[in-house]
Amino acid sequence: MAIAKANLAKAPQPPMPVGKLGGIDVYGSRRVDAEAVRRVLGVELGKPTVPSRALFRLKEEELRKQYNLAFAKVAFVYFFGGDDAGSAFISVDLVDAEDAQRLRFLPAPSGHPSDPEGLVAQWLAYDWKSEQLMRSGGLNPEGPFTCRVAHCLTGFDHPELASFEPLFLAKVPAAQDALVTVLRQEADEEKHAAAAYLLAYAPTPEQVVARLVPFIRDPSGSVRNGVLRVILANQDKADRPLVDVAVVVDALSMPETLDRNKALHLLEALLRSMKPEALQAQRAPLIRQLGSQLVAMAGLTQPINREPAVLVLEQLSGEKYETAEKWKAWLARQGK
Repeated sequence: MAIAKANLAKAPQPPMPVGKLGGIDVYGSRRVDAEAVRRVLGVELGKPTVPSRALFRLKEEELRKQYNLAFAKVAFVYFFGGDDAGSAFISVDLVDAEDAQRLRFLPAPSGHPSDPEGLVAQWLAYDWKSEQLMRSGGLNPEGPFTCRVAHCLTGFDHPELASFEPLFLAKVPAAQDALVTVLRQEADEEKHAAAAYLLAYAPTPEQVVARLVPFIRDPSGSVRNGVLRVILANQDKADRPLVDVAVVVDALSMPETLDRNKALHLLEALLRSMKPEALQAQRAPLIRQLGSQLVAMAGLTQPINREPAVLVLEQLSGEKYETAEKWKAWLARQGK
């Protein structure tokens, strides 16, 4: 115990709290059910759960071999705030071998283009300082965060962060093309992702979205996360559609939880921005395309997946239901 306490005292930040397992979601496979996955994982609902990346990788390999899967990923999310504070959720994303087209991504970049105006380095410094402030209690993880553009990571209100945004505002507009080059060519994942966040400072929402949409299917999950976050923030504040519905529908087929939850929020914001007649024209086609997927996601336990799926269903149906079973019954009443 003395050695453990001494090591803890040397740690740069405290360890993540141990969460009670609130749910296990299994998504994406037609032949592997949730109970089979739970048995492979060997975890139990309601029990304290400590994530192990190495163990999860072993379980992913076991699932792939046992069920002939093209993809398997176990993700662990711990909630620090809100109604689910102290709870943890496991999401298991699966792709059957015959559905491997869902794994269609851009080629992995292999270059190292120059950093325009040192902006990428400045963004990484901002991100690092934000993380340290968050861990030390200098920033509230629930915000609110403010910035001068649609998308904020942790804002710039803290004195240690205040100097960064004026730099981004001043230099990004003239560096857009160079930042797109970084986004397309940079092999370093952190630098690659930084370019996506920096493009939030393009002069107009239309320019932001146009620059980022081609990278929705980036090979890096963290880059896809940044691209979708910035597009979503701009669409959420717009009073008109900024992105094609077909692009968002395609994003909903991507394999990972953090891909789909942002794509769901983006679809909800896109539908909300439409004029009534345009929304009406989209309802029947989207229900045919996405109805089963949305109802399945409305039955998941993790809030970041369930809640946006329900919001989209409400937009498409004009109705509200409290349970996944009632949404399933609603879908059964719709025409083919």
